[in-house]
Amino acid sequence: MKLELALDTFTPQSACALAERLQDFIDIVEVGTPMLLNYGMAAVRDMKKAVPGLTLFADTKIIDGARIEACAAFDAGADIISVVACAQDQTIADAVSEASRRGKKVLVDFIAVKDLAARAAEISGLGADIFCVHMGVDVQKMGQSHLPSEILQIKQAVNGPEIAVAGGISIHNLYAILENGPDIVIVGGGITGQLDPAASAGQIRAVLDRTMDRGNNR
Repeated sequence: MKLELALDTFTPQSACALAERLQDFIDIVEVGTPMLLNYGMAAVRDMKKAVPGLTLFADTKIIDGARIEACAAFDAGADIISVVACAQDQTIADAVSEASRRGKKVLVDFIAVKDLAARAAEISGLGADIFCVHMGVDVQKMGQSHLPSEILQIKQAVNGPEIAVAGGISIHNLYAILENGPDIVIVGGGITGQLDPAASAGQIRAVLDRTMDRGNNR
């Protein structure tokens, strides 16, 4: 089980410094969409230089023009890019084609998708590497939170892609999130917004490791 650190509302300099500090606890570092919009692909290049040993995810949220946007992110050093699940099938296919050509990966973000299982089944043959169940910030403000069954809905609909989960995750709801076995847990403010981000990252990492150990011993 992998831990991804989402860095959204940071300058590239502060994001890189935090990633360097926390790199022993995480597997994937994310240059989030707000940072990409504010600083462009320079933020991706800076992060790649700062923590070259980590997998680098650029949260591009591509909805059209997949090849152009994918190339920009991959050229900057991204290992994974994202396409929204509500994009046209051809857009997802084009992103996957470009990623495959370069030995990179595509995450499909299911934010705002109402029927997770149906859309997952529709696009399962396009070759994306990761499907992400994502509870957006705006709906979190309305009190919505993840249902553990959301992960299970996608896992039952498809066989192949890794399953990631993102949005409002912290140590307080982590155990419920893990009930249906995501492959990647994406945490932002649950680490970066805490008084001691390193301690929070270490605590979450320990829970993931214990969960994996129990699974391996079954």
